[in-house]
Order: sequence, then C-alpha cells, then structure tokens
Amino acid sequence: MFRKRAFSSLHSFERIDESLANQILAIKPNRKALVKFILDKELLNLSLLSTEFIMGDSWYKIVSFQDIRYELEVTESDSWQKLISVIAHEISNSVIPISALSHTLCDMIAETDPATGNSELLIQDIGKGLKSIEARSSGLVDFVQTTKKLRQIPDPVFTSLNCKELFDLVSSLIAPVMQNKNISFHFEIKPDNLVLLADKKLIEQTLINLLMNAIEATGGRPDPEISVAGRLSNDNRPVISVTDNGTGIPPENIEKVFIPHFTTKAHGSGIGLSLARRIMHLHRGNITVQSAPGINTQMTLIF
Repeated sequence: MFRKRAFSSLHSFERIDESLANQILAIKPNRKALVKFILDKELLNLSLLSTEFIMGDSWYKIVSFQDIRYELEVTESDSWQKLISVIAHEISNSVIPISALSHTLCDMIAETDPATGNSELLIQDIGKGLKSIEARSSGLVDFVQTTKKLRQIPDPVFTSLNCKELFDLVSSLIAPVMQNKNISFHFEIKPDNLVLLADKKLIEQTLINLLMNAIEATGGRPDPEISVAGRLSNDNRPVISVTDNGTGIPPENIEKVFIPHFTTKAHGSGIGLSLARRIMHLHRGNITVQSAPGINTQMTLIF
C-alpha cells in the first residue's frame, strides 16, 4: 500500500506524509479516521481504525489501514447515474413536444387544399408553431451548454494550499461587492496554519460561487452578514464553511439544491452547487448544507 517493504518505526510514516503520521499518533481507541495524501503523484484515501488492549503490564495500540478508493468511486458513479437520469428527463421534456408539434405542422401542410383560400391562415399557424419550436430548441441548447460544464471540469492538480492565502485571495475579489451591498463580512481560521490538499483554482472558484450565492440570499436583509471559517473537524479533516443570515432553504429542498438544474431563483441555471459537489467529489471530499429558513444557512466543504 505504501510502496515500502517494511517500516522500522512510526517515524517512518513521516517520510511518506507528515499528516498521516500525525493521524496515526492522534487516533483514539475504537475510532475511525479518514486521511488522504499524495504518494508518487497519486491521491490515496485511507480509512484508519484503532484498537487498544493490555498484555501483561503494557498497553498496545493496533492501527489498521484500508484503501477506500473503490468505495468512493462507487459513490461517485451513483452520483453520475442520478445526473444522467436528470439529463434524460429534461431532454425528453423538450424533444417530445418539439417532435409532436413538427408532426402536427407537417399534417397541416399535407391536408390543406390551396383552392380553399386559407393559405394566409395556414402560414400564421405554421409561423406560431415554428416560433414555439425555436423557443424550446433554444432552451434545450442552453440546458446542454450548462450541463457540459459538469463534464468539462479538469482533473485536480493537488498541492498543499495554505488556507489563509486562499482566504486573502478570495477576500480581495469579493470585498468590494460586500461593501457595495453593506454586508458585514469576515474570515476566521483555526489553526492559523491550516493547510488543504487541493487544486487552488477549483477550490477558489467553488468558494467564490458559494459566496456569490450567500450575497444573493442576504439581498433582502436589513443587517446582512456573511462569514467564512476554516477549521479541523473532529476527525482532523480540513473544513471550510460559508455562513449567511439570508432567507435560507426549506427542508424539502435541502438535498435538491445539489441536483443539476434545480433552482428556486427567477434567473439561474441551477448548476452552481452541482459544480461545487462535483469539484469536491474530485477532491475525494464532500459539500454539505444546513439551513434554518429565515435565520441562517451554512455550506461546508469537507476535504
């Protein structure tokens, strides 16, 4: 698994990855932990399980390692199956009416007798039908273009990304928008040296998209507030959360917000959070949402 014949001590793990060594030392009895690191340019995802026991007068700890890449790939495959189902449904909703209307127009032309003098009325009906086809076709093209964005996400280039540097960069881009809308805005990082194993461009894009959603959600609030926090979870995984005090998300829509093309906005493609989830899956992580309508909403990136 680690491409080594043997380990002489726990310190041998430090030469592979320091975070892995720290996880082995920190894991508590009967607890699991997830750890990921780059080995020979390949991202490994391991599940650690710890057990302790007494033999004689000595305490012993056993830590087992399991490669969970296959399980993660199965989960990702299931997500794609759901996406394909949504795409097929949306395309059918457009293609079936277009096909039916085209057939009707052809029948109208075939059954009309020029001698009756109704050619002007026929032309008007055909014109209306063609405009309907054009409008629905245009909508279908827009749907395909936005869906292509999910497929065109490049493979992540993993690097050690300092969370503070990421926040500083995003803040410089977003702060002017916050000031114009009188939004109270702040960042928080704990520990100060929090590091992510991530693709800088993709995570920056994801964070900006979440902040733009938060800005829109707080549009009607008299005291809009948005905060971004970086921290370690209980199992020592880096986490970034974006919290706003906007309108919130109804409970029945919590999981739907990640379905491509689902949106409650008057104008929007419904692809933003789907892109965010896809990017996080490529990072072998996840994105979750918690919301109390009218109070706050928190989007969390788990690495």
